[in-house]
Amino acid sequence: MPDGFLLVDKPPGISSFRVVGRVRALTGIKRVGHAGTLDPFASGLLILAMGRNYTRQIQLFQDLPKVYSACMVLGVETDTLDHEGTILSTDDTFSSSTKDEIRDRLESVLSQFKGDLQQFPPAFSAKKVKGVRLYKLARKGIETEVKSHAIHIYELRIDQIIVGQTPLVWFTVWCSKGTYVRQLAKDVAIAIGTVAHLTALRRLSSGSYSCDQALEYASLTPEAIESKCFYECP
Repeated sequence: MPDGFLLVDKPPGISSFRVVGRVRALTGIKRVGHAGTLDPFASGLLILAMGRNYTRQIQLFQDLPKVYSACMVLGVETDTLDHEGTILSTDDTFSSSTKDEIRDRLESVLSQFKGDLQQFPPAFSAKKVKGVRLYKLARKGIETEVKSHAIHIYELRIDQIIVGQTPLVWFTVWCSKGTYVRQLAKDVAIAIGTVAHLTALRRLSSGSYSCDQALEYASLTPEAIESKCFYECP
């Protein structure tokens, strides 16, 4: 099995590490890494590097701009900022609003979330503080002071709104590396006077690499990996 790069479409419900482990087992290549973690509840493009010569170059993929599609639930806040977490608070500000009212309110604040921004990582994230993942500290109830980091939002678009007691807002975001879409949804919700969490998140692309080019997780076999493996950096 040759070393190289591989695009995998990760399904929701499994960790990025599990995808890495599956590729290691199928290829026999011990040194396998990925260019950016996807949360277990999230799906989409995961770029893998197989073999020492290729894992050394994975930073080139990590630096690529990303595109995500996500669904935000207005009026319900969870500790993890996704649907797998514990509910912390609820709010009925938009429970009886129309689509146009919600869209108008969102559109009025979107300009605040475009361009160069400073963003704090969520408490439940893979960000390391003094060598420890934040989510491990959060699970133990340990509050940790974290610093904000620079990100860039190229575009933020509202795609669909479904009204109800807890309205659903589908949106697409074009962003730089290091952007936490869960945190972005929280910040947008605060800006319109409510709370929110994500119920769906999908990475559509990284740079010119997209899910359309990726191998589905369920289709991973040694033969499929070999046929989809590529060797050029972006």
